[in-house]
Amino acid sequence: MEPSNPSLSINSFQKLGRQKIAITGLLCIVGLAISQDYLTSKIQNTGFFISESMLYNSIWVFLFPFIYLEMLLLKKLPLKKRSFRFLLALSMGLVISLLHTLIFAGYFVSISHFIYSPSHHFSHLFNTAISNQLALLFLIYSLVPLIYRSFITTNSHVLASNPLQYPETINIRQGSKILLLPTAKIQCITTNKPYLFVHTDKQKYLADLRLKEFEPLLDPKIFLRVHRSSIVNSTYVKSLQSRKNGDFDVSLKNGQTVRLSRHYRNNWQQLLHRD
Repeated sequence: MEPSNPSLSINSFQKLGRQKIAITGLLCIVGLAISQDYLTSKIQNTGFFISESMLYNSIWVFLFPFIYLEMLLLKKLPLKKRSFRFLLALSMGLVISLLHTLIFAGYFVSISHFIYSPSHHFSHLFNTAISNQLALLFLIYSLVPLIYRSFITTNSHVLASNPLQYPETINIRQGSKILLLPTAKIQCITTNKPYLFVHTDKQKYLADLRLKEFEPLLDPKIFLRVHRSSIVNSTYVKSLQSRKNGDFDVSLKNGQTVRLSRHYRNNWQQLLHRD
């Protein structure tokens, strides 16, 4: 049996798990909202139209892009002062809730022009959403900054007490066998689609992983992504030569030359300041 790569498997399952949780959560929220509309129509003896209920409750679908937007904004804002965090949470909660409701109302009215006659009026729908959903939206968006801060603090403590451990060996397929190659011996990794090669001092190995699958397995302080098609081990860098256009060529101790792309300069900038 071939040995598996635990780091790669865990990373893949985590991504898949987050997607499933998000989709399941969305379906549950919309399903519960539609069920509430149905029960309300029965209690009040009013008409129930499934298409209209589904369209109206699509307001919850907008949570995902707006929470993502809020998270992006939070990454750029200082969150150290508790009083500032509280005011920020309230302000962002109110602004994003109103923006969410405004865009949803425009979306609903635009769709209703094609499927309903007469179509819904923007002002009526906006006022309805304000009356029925604004308070809950405000609560959700106001909690996001507080939860985000709590997550960042907890995650920082976990990382500090449990630094990332990168595997000391990489599984390389050699015909019907699996070679356990020490990562410390890897000088660079290059691609020539559809192939990927792992280079050591005297050997070149063909690997069945993609470059982006290799990256999480390697210490980014040592292994630098210098080009869309290559990663180099900084401990084996011998010299650099400018191409006069922002790119560089790096010579490794095995005699190989790898191009450093200016588009990845932030990754390899440190090489220019080596003694």
